[in-house]
Amino acid sequence: GGGGGGGGGGSSSDDDDDDGAVTWSWARNSGDVPLLRAVAGSGKLLLLLLLWVTVNVVVFATVFTSHYLLPAPPLTRVIRSFAKASAVLLRLNITCLPLTRMRAFTAWMLTTAPLTSGEPSDAETLAYTFHKLLGNALLPLALVHAAAHYFSYYFEAMATGTSDFALCFSTWVGISGHVLLFLLSVVAMTARIDLRRPFFELFWYTHNCCALLFVAIFVAHVAYASPLRSLVWTAAPLLLYGGDRAWRVLRAYAATARTYCKVVVQHEQNVVELRLKPPRGLGRYRPGQYLYVCLPSLALLQWHPFTITSAYGGDGDDEFVGVVINCNSGDWTRSLMHHLNPSGMLGARTNVPFTVMIDGPYGAPADRAVGLYTHVLLIAGGIGATLTSSILRAIVSAPAGAPRPVRTDFVVVARQGAAMQWFMTTLLEMSREAQRRGIELNCRLYVTSATRRVARDGTDHIVPVDV
Repeated sequence: GGGGGGGGGGSSSDDDDDDGAVTWSWARNSGDVPLLRAVAGSGKLLLLLLLWVTVNVVVFATVFTSHYLLPAPPLTRVIRSFAKASAVLLRLNITCLPLTRMRAFTAWMLTTAPLTSGEPSDAETLAYTFHKLLGNALLPLALVHAAAHYFSYYFEAMATGTSDFALCFSTWVGISGHVLLFLLSVVAMTARIDLRRPFFELFWYTHNCCALLFVAIFVAHVAYASPLRSLVWTAAPLLLYGGDRAWRVLRAYAATARTYCKVVVQHEQNVVELRLKPPRGLGRYRPGQYLYVCLPSLALLQWHPFTITSAYGGDGDDEFVGVVINCNSGDWTRSLMHHLNPSGMLGARTNVPFTVMIDGPYGAPADRAVGLYTHVLLIAGGIGATLTSSILRAIVSAPAGAPRPVRTDFVVVARQGAAMQWFMTTLLEMSREAQRRGIELNCRLYVTSATRRVARDGTDHIVPVDV
């Protein structure tokens, strides 16, 4: 689903039952799901984790053994082996890290004919999870590497009678190593979900600025001992990621990516719906995909992902590109709501004079659910209905004669009925269109909250909300 401040991607997984039917689920890449729980819930992610752990263990054991066999006192060999092995693992994981965020390449790969002709690909989810795996491993490896050098400096200071503090900061390697450890600690701390969600701007700026500074110092840190080694470890991934990033920046800030809000709808529970005029550079998008939105008047450098709730017409007849934003959490989303609707009044405003820039679409498309099955079941929770809304729109608005399901069941679970007001309006529109086209559409909304009422005798009664 789409929400404020988080990732809006889609992933897929399939499970064949005895009848040959296929069940798919699209998971949001917001990072809100704990890493271990996400890995445990997917066989592909678990396989990726096992492969990554195996490679790291083999590399660590190989480097550790090769340095331990060199002639030196036993304690020195252990310290040196830990320092060298952790350094190689740091270089390996840092080299792979930028490759996991090549969104333009991943989007191109997900929309090629060989992939979209089959089941939706979860390559973006795998890449995002791998990015978190690498990020979680860097700080422990850096601490092991630093601890090994601290022990080395301590014993060297005892043997030479010098200060171990002076040895730590007397060379470029020691100074740059401490700076890298500090930057890595800042990135790891601000990337925690309990800080990232309420203070997304802090996370965004520290993550990007510290990452750029970290890469620059890391290259110089490795090049101090061996310039050729630095070139081998960093040249290829930086060139690939730099090219991908440059293409995204040029496309996102081009004039063809600029548009405006045709309609801004303020719903209850701080939910804002944007209906944007499709910019010339957007191209064809598919159900289940998401895009990045930037308001230059609010924050020129910040791009936030939201799931596309509208369906592409295919022949240029699509009236708008829709996104729904939950503005209850996140500083950017709250600022967006006050920026677009200063009065806070509920209802729709047309032709809002604010420039909007769009980058996308990204994510795994869900086209196959539209045309290859006679019966489709869609299940969503809360703001996650944005994802299934785009699929439902594609089913209802499919051209005459195009393959589409005969029956569609749509189940939505929400904590509060008022928070789903935006969806009820959309659902009524799609229900009328489905009835006009002769499509069987069954929709059910379940509200899990309750109201507490106090009777005249002073006793409490829990009364379910009447949907």
